[in-house]
Amino acid sequence: MLATHAMGVNYLKDGPEVALKPDSEYPDWLFQIHLGPPKKLEELDPDSVEYWRRLRKYNMWQRNRLKKGKKMLARLCELLDNAGRGWRKLAEVAGAEKRFKCSAEELEMCSLKVLEPCGSPTQCLLQLLAERDCTLRYLLGCLERMGHAQACQVLSSGTRVSLTCWAAGPPGLVYQWFCGKREVPGATGPELVIDTAAPPGKPEWYICRVSCGAAFAFSRWAHVQVEKSSSPSSASGYRPTLGGAVSLLPGSPEHSSPGQLYAPPPPVPAATDKVALLIGNMHYLHHKQLKAPMVDVHALSALLRQLDFKVVSLLDLRKAEMQMAVNEFLLLLDKGVYGLLYYAGHGYENFGNSFMVPIDAPSSYTSAHCLCVQRVLRSMQQRRTGLNIFLLDMCRKRNLNDDVIPQVGALQVTANIVFGYATWAKAHVLPESRHLRFDCGVTVQLGFAAEFSNIMIIYTRVVAAPEDIAKCEAKLTDIPEELDVDIKCTNKESPEEVGSPLAPPWSLGCPSCCLYSRLCGLQKLRQELVFTVCLQYRYRGMDDFVEERRTGSVGKPLIAKLNLRLAASPSPPSSPLSASPPASWGAVGSSWVNTPEENLSPEVPGSHAL
Repeated sequence: MLATHAMGVNYLKDGPEVALKPDSEYPDWLFQIHLGPPKKLEELDPDSVEYWRRLRKYNMWQRNRLKKGKKMLARLCELLDNAGRGWRKLAEVAGAEKRFKCSAEELEMCSLKVLEPCGSPTQCLLQLLAERDCTLRYLLGCLERMGHAQACQVLSSGTRVSLTCWAAGPPGLVYQWFCGKREVPGATGPELVIDTAAPPGKPEWYICRVSCGAAFAFSRWAHVQVEKSSSPSSASGYRPTLGGAVSLLPGSPEHSSPGQLYAPPPPVPAATDKVALLIGNMHYLHHKQLKAPMVDVHALSALLRQLDFKVVSLLDLRKAEMQMAVNEFLLLLDKGVYGLLYYAGHGYENFGNSFMVPIDAPSSYTSAHCLCVQRVLRSMQQRRTGLNIFLLDMCRKRNLNDDVIPQVGALQVTANIVFGYATWAKAHVLPESRHLRFDCGVTVQLGFAAEFSNIMIIYTRVVAAPEDIAKCEAKLTDIPEELDVDIKCTNKESPEEVGSPLAPPWSLGCPSCCLYSRLCGLQKLRQELVFTVCLQYRYRGMDDFVEERRTGSVGKPLIAKLNLRLAASPSPPSSPLSASPPASWGAVGSSWVNTPEENLSPEVPGSHAL
């Protein structure tokens, strides 16, 4: 019957089975159907639809696998990119086997990855180990020897997580695990295995009770959460994450209360209180008036109140008023309190000490007329605060009228001090990108990037050219001799060729098909930066190149705006302590321009930023 009829294909309720016809009555393709195991991709015909469907499916699977692997790698780099039990320790442990030992040059190459926007020393180290055929099992063993549980958990695959409670005591210790308020059935050993095959859900808290007769003790709480897997080798697609540690703590009578036994411990508060004193001095009696402090104090007050700070903001204080305000501020500080003091106004720095200038300070003020920042900080440390924050939005130039070294006393070396100073916004301003149009119809773009505040990259790019021009390029020439420029490293086709060790960070925003030039020593610039753009082009059907030149000026870029070379000129010998600006700073009419006070003080709009 099976040889003459097709059994089970009759869709009618009643009637005979479908009889098989002779082979000649069936189409040829029916006998060409592949009934064996699926063919591999390389066995399929590249011109067939099946081949391209299989290739698309394979590529999707590969992309998804790589995406999961990237997530796992990112998490692993996040855990190991530190100076403690991080990538350097991993390199040391892995180097126990000779073929995995990294040289000093390779470790330095890994450490320099922190200078790149998305660079990771850990990823660079893993790449070196992978090139030497380091297996995942060996890497996991290294992390276990380091005692890095979180990194091991990222690499471990599977659908189970194990919690272990180590206890020491007389024979006959009894273990019992709890999940929240519930006893875990059958969990009466030192190890608890949790099945995490279920989809992600609410995090669970686990704790172990160890008893011997009437005496008992509890471990710390362990926080277990199942989330989407970062490992491509995970079979379930989910993995557990642990928060907290599991270790034995001495028992206490409080644990006998069910309400305290099963509730996770409350979080420790970060600060017992938060107090901020904001001072802005604007209307000085004997000095230039300021405008920015009022706006800055008001804006910072609003931000700090959102962070639950108790804020006292004051404007225009004399010395006695400033001292009284600081004294009251210190009375509010205590153990564990976060204290923040912000000052905006005139100031100076001598011999490593900073001074805040009150509005009634005389024209030739000294430290006796001002408040010493280090002395206030020392008083804050004596209050045993949890965090000390000093934000100084003021000048920090040298005061030639004050040659007294104040005896402040040694500050304690602690890790709870944060200093914020005003920065020179002028020193970070790059020229805007611009276009030069030549007589032949070619348009060249000039772009700028900053490697440091005194090192600038200029790149040229042809953005438009007539159709009759076959080839053209724009080069930078006639660069001022006072700058440190290596002619061999100018007009290069790639950022790496200009001799910059930090090419990847600053070249991210640069377009392609450019010529790069690196200009160093901008602080030496006396006049505006003027250079020549030389355009060389060739018409179609001609062999000779034609040359056109255009002069470009970008003013004083970056640190050159501060005129440090002029400000550093020595004062006339006849008046070494003169309070007036040196003649080398220059004057226009009866008003001084570009003095250090104007460059660094808060009263000039845009001259500084916190």
